[in-house]
Amino acid sequence: TEVYSHNFTTGEDIELLKGGVYVFGVKFTARENSPLLEPTIYGIIGGIKVGWNGVNKEACQDLLDTNKCPVVAGRTYHYYTSIEILNSYPSTRLTFQWGITAKTASGTKGKNHICFTMPARIR
Repeated sequence: TEVYSHNFTTGEDIELLKGGVYVFGVKFTARENSPLLEPTIYGIIGGIKVGWNGVNKEACQDLLDTNKCPVVAGRTYHYYTSIEILNSYPSTRLTFQWGITAKTASGTKGKNHICFTMPARIR
């Protein structure tokens, strides 16, 4: 398994090789106070949105900042996570939809701190 890291600008195609592990990071400013963060990652293939498994469901653990959760509105955070591209995945074009949402201790969702898409190709 190889680990890849990408620095990209929005709109740049990302090539993902089967068997690879890719590290993605994003800098964001919290839109509201939140004790927890929930990542949401989807692959959109042919217009069909498919949940992407294998990502830590508690995004606070993937913050690189000294002050992790709770996040404070107006403060900047750095989120990094990795995804594995399994050999069983089809070779295809897709769009990733990636978001981080505020979440209360009881599970109620708040505002999206970030939400973006990026085009990719699995080879």
